[in-house]
Amino acid sequence: MSEEDRAIMAAVASLRPGAGWNFSYGQGLSGLAWLDSKIARPSDAEIQAEMARLAALPAASVKLEQHLTAAIEEFSAKIEGKPKMRGLARLAELVENGMKELDDDADKAVEEFLEAKAKGKEALGNFRSHTAEVRKKIDDALQQLGRISNMDPTQGSGGSSGSATSG
Repeated sequence: MSEEDRAIMAAVASLRPGAGWNFSYGQGLSGLAWLDSKIARPSDAEIQAEMARLAALPAASVKLEQHLTAAIEEFSAKIEGKPKMRGLARLAELVENGMKELDDDADKAVEEFLEAKAKGKEALGNFRSHTAEVRKKIDDALQQLGRISNMDPTQGSGGSSGSATSG
């Protein structure tokens, strides 16, 4: 079984827990045979999007979700129209909802971080621009001082001093 096969099966199990389906290895999405008449088959686009979402989750979370999904499928054989292991099904639903909420929160945190990073870069760019302006003004002032005093102001103090008198 390839990684793609595993990813497809995990995505289908995540999207439609408890649904009836078979999967033929090595055939990609065309290997998915939908058996459930009560639960609609997810589209290929939905499956691919879920594969991407699951791939982005931490590995431990994916394993937990896969384990719970498999446990529900194994233990939810219907007796008189009611599934066995109702508590396990509820737990899996809570975990799935919790994982989706965490994933949404993580997306929000990423967006907030990227916004803060962009603002930081903008502020840094403004500071660099301001620093360049200050440096240019200092250089201009030093040049003016050099012209006025006929000396290089960057060489420190020294030179002639004199007094002017008016007559």
